[in-house]
Amino acid sequence: RIEDENDNYPIFTETTYVFTVSENCRVGSTVGQVCATDKDEPDTMHTRLKYSIIEQLPAYPTLFSMHPTTGV
Repeated sequence: RIEDENDNYPIFTETTYVFTVSENCRVGSTVGQVCATDKDEPDTMHTRLKYSIIEQLPAYPTLFSMHPTTGV
């Protein structure tokens, strides 16, 4: 069985993402979305991207969240 090698890094549509949150924004509102693609063989485990927040400043663990498959 031949499988695709994970030899391509995901490429994000932006180098840096900056989102602005208004002071009166409701809890649960969408403030932005990140997006990336991967050039490995389509429909393999190597092209299934999983998004996550690595660091939040200030460091409140539940201040923001991100859906792992949509990047919202």
